[in-house]
Amino acid sequence: MILRTDASNALVPLALGLLQIHGALAAAPRSPSNQCIAACQLWLNQIPFDDIPADTPYVARGCAGTLGPTSLFLCSTRYCPEVDLVEGFRALNETCQRFGSHLPSVDLIAGYTDEELAKILRLQPADHPPKGPVKEVLLPAGPLFRNAVYTLNAVSYIHIRHIGFGLCVFFFWIIAILVGVGFRISHMFQGSVSEKAALARRKRTKLENR
Repeated sequence: MILRTDASNALVPLALGLLQIHGALAAAPRSPSNQCIAACQLWLNQIPFDDIPADTPYVARGCAGTLGPTSLFLCSTRYCPEVDLVEGFRALNETCQRFGSHLPSVDLIAGYTDEELAKILRLQPADHPPKGPVKEVLLPAGPLFRNAVYTLNAVSYIHIRHIGFGLCVFFFWIIAILVGVGFRISHMFQGSVSEKAALARRKRTKLENR
């Protein structure tokens, strides 16, 4: 799910949940280059390319067929020109290999000319995701790509807040337990001192009565 720029904040947790369920884009801190690659992957995850077998696992869809990988490479070349594509897609390729697939070589887009690139359909936010099977290579229009980046930022922000809240709760209970143990030890020590003092008084009383 990609957030629209005019979506309310209430959609942010929903986006987080969907991304976690689908295993898309973990919310760990990202470098700008990795985030750019992730944004290209995010908008493509919901494109029903015609050449992807129906039984392809969700996490391996990015490697299936040729339309998806071609769109992914072209998106990365357009919006992430400084990224090493081989290194940038290493994690995706390793994931696909665990499911018996692999990502095609980046040479897949080597033959594209400027004229061919100009003819590729740019998908707008209002048309994402497409309703029917897609039989051609696609590229995200600028607004759609920015929405993907905004979604990743929202996911990372919420994830960091959840981690911070969890750590606060953890340390709160650690401190509460330590304070409780401290009071318990103090009470036991005071009780022991009181018992010794009472015993000493009884001994003195017996000696005085003799």
